[in-house]
Amino acid sequence: MEQMTVRPPAAAGVFYPADPAELAELIDRLLAGVTPESVPGTIRLILSPTAGYVFSHPTAAHAYKLIAGHKYDTVVVIAPSENQRFSRLSIYNGRAYGTPLGDLPIDDTIRQELADEDDDLYVSDLGHVGIEQSLEVQLPFLQRQLGTFKLVPIVMGEQTPEFDRELGHALAEVLSGRNALIVATSDFSPFDLDGEIRPAIVKAIESLDSTALLEAARRVQGGMRAAGPIAAGLIAARGMGCRAARVLDQGVEPMRADVPTLAGFDLSNDPTAAFLSAVAWR
Repeated sequence: MEQMTVRPPAAAGVFYPADPAELAELIDRLLAGVTPESVPGTIRLILSPTAGYVFSHPTAAHAYKLIAGHKYDTVVVIAPSENQRFSRLSIYNGRAYGTPLGDLPIDDTIRQELADEDDDLYVSDLGHVGIEQSLEVQLPFLQRQLGTFKLVPIVMGEQTPEFDRELGHALAEVLSGRNALIVATSDFSPFDLDGEIRPAIVKAIESLDSTALLEAARRVQGGMRAAGPIAAGLIAARGMGCRAARVLDQGVEPMRADVPTLAGFDLSNDPTAAFLSAVAWR
């Protein structure tokens, strides 16, 4: 049942600026600083990093730059659960997600259709409480680029190939024929900089091949932070008619404890992270 609640912007001031004017200026500056090559079609999928803006969002800006001027009725954002462990896929049960730039209303129609489509998709607040930044950090970019749209926020409590397939197929079934965009978010840490894994991941994404992506992700030393959202996004994009994708930018940054927004976070097991952004279109 829907709860008459607005999720507050819990990551604001930690992973991105809390002041609306400062946040808007930062996003506009990041977008102005990139010139990705345009794509010959309508973008239906964005792959974007999960980390705070100080680390990853020049990379994210490459993908979000390409949706300038587009209009989507609904945006589905798929993210990993960073802090809360649960064995389901959770669609937020409130009426809106808040950011410093304003509240984004939940698309209740799409939410209910997804929950009806798959028994493992639950309407709940699991994965949406506390500082779960992966999903939240995407929203200001979307607000600056798209203006008005409805949101369907999904957090993956468990990432298995079975859940990836279930979510991907459910999204394709419900969103096909609709004016919708999917954003899937993930990082890598640590990252295979010089070997064969990074090219394999890029090839899998550009081939919209979720099986190859998961196989390559298993070979990353230390693991891929969250392969599930990307795998589900690739499955959904292919089911929605996408036949082409492009990795736009890649970056690597140390997770520095001296960054004020990360004060108090234990970074001993997460010394570096690598990011990529990509789009798929039809």
